Amino acid sequence: MQGDKSSTFCVQGIDLGSTVELSIYIDKQYRGKGIADALMQHIIQYAKQTAGIHCIISVITTGNDISVHLHKKYGFTYAGTLHEVGNKFGEYCGIDNYELIL
Repeated sequence: MQGDKSSTFCVQGIDLGSTVELSIYIDKQYRGKGIADALMQHIIQYAKQTAGIHCIISVITTGNDISVHLHKKYGFTYAGTLHEVGNKFGEYCGIDNYELIL
C-alpha cells in the first residue's frame, strides 16, 4: 500500500495464519512531522478491528534507534536479531525483530 509522496507503508499477511508484517518508510524530508506516529496508530487500530489478526511483526535494520523507539512506544517487544543477513549501502547489516501481540 502506498501513501502520498511523504510515506510508504505496508501491512501484509504472511503465511502464518493470524500474523501480519508491518513496514513503514518515511522519506527523509518528511521525518519528524508525526507521520509515522499517525500511521502506526492507524495500522494498530485497523489490526485490532480485523478479525483473525493476533500478532504484528516488524523487521528493523539494526541500529535504527528511531524506529525501535516508535515500535516500543506502541508496545512492540524485541524478539531477536539476525546478524549480517542483509546488505544496505554496500555493507552487511543485521535485522532486529519486534512483535506486538494484540
